Amino acid sequence: MGNENKVIKNADDEISEIAAEKEAVGGNLIQNIDEIPIIIQLSTAEEYIVVGSELHQVSESVAPNEIKYQVNDYVVVHYNKQYFPGVVTEIIGSQVNGFTYLVNAMERIGKKWHWPKIKDEIIYEEVDVIKKINEDDIKPHTNKGTFTVKDIFILEQWGDQSLLKPVKTIYQKKDYVIVLYDRQFFPGVVTDIQDECGNFLYKVNALERFGKKWKWPAKRDEIFYQEKDVIKRINDSDIIPYSNRDLFIINDSFLAKKWNG
Repeated sequence: MGNENKVIKNADDEISEIAAEKEAVGGNLIQNIDEIPIIIQLSTAEEYIVVGSELHQVSESVAPNEIKYQVNDYVVVHYNKQYFPGVVTEIIGSQVNGFTYLVNAMERIGKKWHWPKIKDEIIYEEVDVIKKINEDDIKPHTNKGTFTVKDIFILEQWGDQSLLKPVKTIYQKKDYVIVLYDRQFFPGVVTDIQDECGNFLYKVNALERFGKKWKWPAKRDEIFYQEKDVIKRINDSDIIPYSNRDLFIINDSFLAKKWNG
């Protein structure tokens, strides 16, 4: 308590000195000096400001919040235990108290989404605006006016944590793989990949059997396979050209198996 009294006394002395200096300067200068705030630091590490002959404690400033989303951003919102895609139409609130967002949400039709005839526009707290959606992940469907939204599919399947790890394909273009078709296994090469809301389809150009060997058919045998029907990757070293350049020996035991599913 003694130290605090000493600090206040020192502050009062400093104010008196400042006031005396101002009185010594005459005329308009005194009026101008009165308008200038002077900040002093006391030994208590508290900051005070001197205005005229009065001492005022400076309150701690609140760090401003950042705006996470902008108008016209596509976002995922959480409402009534469900996820909805939508677009930010207005930013509400302040940097001190936190932002809320007016979002126009889409409406579900089966596994797809469309914009409702009457806007479904309400205010969401920032905690209920889950994430920003890349425009590339909102894909128009063949049925005009409907869309598939990859992020909604992922959230409904695996929850929020899945957003920390983007869904990746198991196979890449030019990978040699074994596919299951009509209860038989065939080797082939991946030529294209399509992402259907986190479900990957692989276009594979398959080889055809020639005795115990394999060859590329005269006409490409190329179709899309679901990921479950692409059984495994083949090592390049296990594809051995035979003496005839058009034939290959493929050292993979899967090709000798019969499907018993």
